[in-house]
Amino acid sequence: MAIEDAAVVATCLELCGKKNMPVGLRVVEKLRQKRVSVVEAASIKAMERQFDANWDTDQAHGKPTYDPRPAWLLRHDCVRHTYDEHESAALAVASRSEYIPTNAPLNGVYDEIPELA
Repeated sequence: MAIEDAAVVATCLELCGKKNMPVGLRVVEKLRQKRVSVVEAASIKAMERQFDANWDTDQAHGKPTYDPRPAWLLRHDCVRHTYDEHESAALAVASRSEYIPTNAPLNGVYDEIPELA
């Protein structure tokens, strides 16, 4: 997430220019908040899964080493997404309207399917 954050910050500041840095940073927040919060919640669940693990199970989903790898997370091109969505997010910032992110599950749930091979 930190590498994605850095790339999105750099791209937004490039697109907004030096005179509009505060707007650029608000655009970063619009573009990143939902995605990061979904991953953060999933990280907490993963930690709890480790603590509550059944180390003797034969089922993959019950093993503490099971690591879901959803495509929406690992195949995301954050720079391309920023270029594609920057205008919409900047408009939402300027108009103080809602921005609906396209880089995270709309339902806010860390969808574990489909997984990467």
